[in-house]
Amino acid sequence: MLKRIVGQLLLVQLVQSCIPLAQSSESQFQAPPGGLSGKPSLSEKCANAVHCFNNIVYHVIEKELTWHLAQFECQRIGGNLASILSEEESVLIGRILSNYPSIKRSQFTVWIGGIGRMRAGKMTFSWKDGKSFNYTNFYARQLSNIAGNITDKCGNATNCHRDYIYHVNLKPLDWNTAVDECMIMGGHLTSILDEEESIYISELMFRQNIPYEYKYQVWIGGYRNTRRGRTVFEWIDRKPFGYTNFYDKQPSNVRENNCLEIFSATYRKWVNYPCWYLRPSVCKIPIENYGVKN
Repeated sequence: MLKRIVGQLLLVQLVQSCIPLAQSSESQFQAPPGGLSGKPSLSEKCANAVHCFNNIVYHVIEKELTWHLAQFECQRIGGNLASILSEEESVLIGRILSNYPSIKRSQFTVWIGGIGRMRAGKMTFSWKDGKSFNYTNFYARQLSNIAGNITDKCGNATNCHRDYIYHVNLKPLDWNTAVDECMIMGGHLTSILDEEESIYISELMFRQNIPYEYKYQVWIGGYRNTRRGRTVFEWIDRKPFGYTNFYDKQPSNVRENNCLEIFSATYRKWVNYPCWYLRPSVCKIPIENYGVKN
């Protein structure tokens, strides 16, 4: 059974994505059982490709993922979650999906690349791939109560995810000073509570111009503590330390390695190092606190 976990903003559904033809290979995209009926006319570039329209190949991923993880999967294979720009494209995608029994069983609940934001009390949408959001095909009355279902406070705020602003401090600091800097901004060194947040922070870091000597090393808000004679890791913002993503053979048992940093070329894996090392850092600030100096 597919479930919507609204409180955590995890809407778990099946995924549909599209990738540019130039970045795909024919062997990646096999027709589902029964083939595709009623395909539109194919251009010369599409002639030898399965599920191709206007020189775009469509690839169906049947794993159940959150929207952000689905987008990450699409980017990993060279594209984005699909935009739907015309009635013709909408019909084509419907025909493609009809060949997948698992999607039929889910009543055709699949992710596409549209993103909604509340702006000045009005819901506006855009496509993740940057295409114009002109053609629409919403279900009847789908938007009538949408404002009451929106919990995202980000609006037009940049570097915002799940109601938090993420601020990258490029100044190399020791861990404790980085903690103080984040607190001055109304937040904490970032916790990373699940895979989706890990991916978001990774994407954020790749957009930064980090000095070479500190590249792929950034403080986060985890630290080692001793409770009742047992050594544990905790988040400085007191969030549960459930999700972990340590590097191989980590965490280290070296006594002074008490503070967590991201340390990998993907900005995903964690290691624990001495807190006096100098690193850039990531602050996680509740959006209502952002811009309010403490």
